[in-house]
Amino acid sequence: MSADEKNEFGQISRRDFLRLGWANGVVRGAEAVERALGQTKKKAEGPVRLGPVERFRSLPVGTVQPGPPGSRLYVVRIEKGLLALSTRCPGDGYPVARRPQDPSEDSLAPHGRFYCPADASIFDRHGRLRAGPAPRDLDIVTLRVNEGILWADPAALLVRTDGDETAGILPLESPAK
Repeated sequence: MSADEKNEFGQISRRDFLRLGWANGVVRGAEAVERALGQTKKKAEGPVRLGPVERFRSLPVGTVQPGPPGSRLYVVRIEKGLLALSTRCPGDGYPVARRPQDPSEDSLAPHGRFYCPADASIFDRHGRLRAGPAPRDLDIVTLRVNEGILWADPAALLVRTDGDETAGILPLESPAK
């Protein structure tokens, strides 16, 4: 649009305004499709390397670390070791957000929990459902150590049964002195 296409008040015409709005809508729609397709492409296909287990052993209890991009997991340092949680709400599959400033739902630290913005479900750092309509706790991602390296397998999810407090926990011994 050139300066010639403005009316006597220095404003663009209605036709040009609608043209710009339509073009903006097309661009925004294409971005939304790209984001949706990009999320499906990023899904982890197999075991994900998380790093040296010593790095995780030294984390304070209550620390939450997101997995590598596309892994769809959080690694939580708990009293008994490490726990990896799926980032997907079991109710609607929507990504669960880590809310480090929210009041805690567990005794690991005074602040921090997980929140599903789609259905308002709230989960503690153990992945247990504390409030909301989600049908169950967050799924647990299987962890293993191979030659000092921590690995997670997002394709191997564990569904916690009622009363099972040890499912999926990778015990960590104290570091050697």
